[in-house]
Amino acid sequence: MEDIEDFPSSEVNSSKDTPKQAEAKEITKNHNRAKDEIKNSVRAVALELKLELRTVQK
Repeated sequence: MEDIEDFPSSEVNSSKDTPKQAEAKEITKNHNRAKDEIKNSVRAVALELKLELRTVQK
């Protein structure tokens, strides 16, 4: 039997999620995917323009 740690948190007890919880997880997943795509696009443009990448503090 596999430990719970072997699974991403979104998959643990996913069958017990309420419809609102499932929707919230989907929104979060889509948000994170969009955020990653933006980061990758910024990196690609920066490399093309030969700019130095730096992290912005919030």
